[in-house]
Amino acid sequence: MSAAPTNKRRRRKAKASKPEGRPTAYRAQYATMVFGFAVAGYTDKEMAGFFGVCEKTFNNWKLKHTKFLQSIEAGKMPANGKAAARVFDLVMGYTRPAVKIFQHEGESFEHTYLEYFPPDPGTVRFFMKNRMPDKWKDKHEQVLTDPNGAGAFDALAVEIAKQIVKQTA
Repeated sequence: MSAAPTNKRRRRKAKASKPEGRPTAYRAQYATMVFGFAVAGYTDKEMAGFFGVCEKTFNNWKLKHTKFLQSIEAGKMPANGKAAARVFDLVMGYTRPAVKIFQHEGESFEHTYLEYFPPDPGTVRFFMKNRMPDKWKDKHEQVLTDPNGAGAFDALAVEIAKQIVKQTA
């Protein structure tokens, strides 16, 4: 008699889990380094260049390494605060000390005074569009209404319906 048929399929051995792809270029010390770059005002793209990676890789590092992301955010916070204060000055108008130098008969004289800078209209508009978008947006929707406050298209539909009822009656 012949031997019973055997299963010729071989089971594949489970491979030890190896990380796929290229090893990461991220190093733990980057979290402290990136803080300095962020404080200096560099953009994410520029910081990625310092580390020799593309911006997409840099963004992946921010997702995978919370300390790295926290360092960037902490570094950008003072710069963002200064920029916001400066924008507010441009919106409200501001003064700053200035020096005017005069010369009379060969002698120089300095006069210190406060120079006034009025609000910048473009900055005011930008500020208001972001602070109150409902009132300052560029696109305003207009709705046609009848004297009773109903939408014009609603009133038109009612009139058409009345006409149809008269014709069929």
